[in-house]
Amino acid sequence: MKVVMVNDCAFVGETLLKYMPLDMEKKHIKRSRSFLSKTFGLAYKILKAKGDIYHVHYLLQDCYIASKLGKKPLIGHAHG
Repeated sequence: MKVVMVNDCAFVGETLLKYMPLDMEKKHIKRSRSFLSKTFGLAYKILKAKGDIYHVHYLLQDCYIASKLGKKPLIGHAHG
């Protein structure tokens, strides 16, 4: 099984990945605060990512982009 983790908030994503089983394949797509990284760069990285499950840590744009690109099953993690 391959998990694709998109973005992070307060290192929650890094912590979840750290405690997942070692035999599980993991990919963490991070972004910076720049305009390109938050928009087209992120969309390109998500589009190219292949996984069995997608876990996204920001609902407003990151999860929206992943859903529009047809990434399923998709988990939206709302931090607040």
